[in-house]
Amino acid sequence: MKKWGTIIVLGWWLAAAAGAQNRIAFVAYDQPDSLAALAQRDQKPLFLYASIKGCVPCRFLEYQVFSDSTLATYLKDHAVAAKLDVTDRAGQATFKQRLQTAQQLGIVAYPVLIFYDHQGREYHRSGGRITAEEILRWVALGGPK
Repeated sequence: MKKWGTIIVLGWWLAAAAGAQNRIAFVAYDQPDSLAALAQRDQKPLFLYASIKGCVPCRFLEYQVFSDSTLATYLKDHAVAAKLDVTDRAGQATFKQRLQTAQQLGIVAYPVLIFYDHQGREYHRSGGRITAEEILRWVALGGPK
């Protein structure tokens, strides 16, 4: 019985490790101006994901949607993917800065996904559940025409 328990735990660990490698490689949205400049320079849309600690729909997105390998690969090659986690183990000053950034962006509920074109103009905003396919469609609309 002990052998089966070890096999099950090992299988779960390998699956989790494989999923982690396929996740989106978000950059921190701590300096919005530099990210917008990067997106404009590279002619890529900016995909912003905003979350907070304790947000169940945020965790759903992170483990079910953002682990999609097709989405992760597409974003790596065709967009700047950024994450604003307002409550991510930050000191008080950083927390206040991130909260102020969220307020400036008009974020009132979490999760929120904001799509900017390669020139920095917001063209879509979505909250709650969204599929990997929907994210792919929205990101594709923000590239150079």
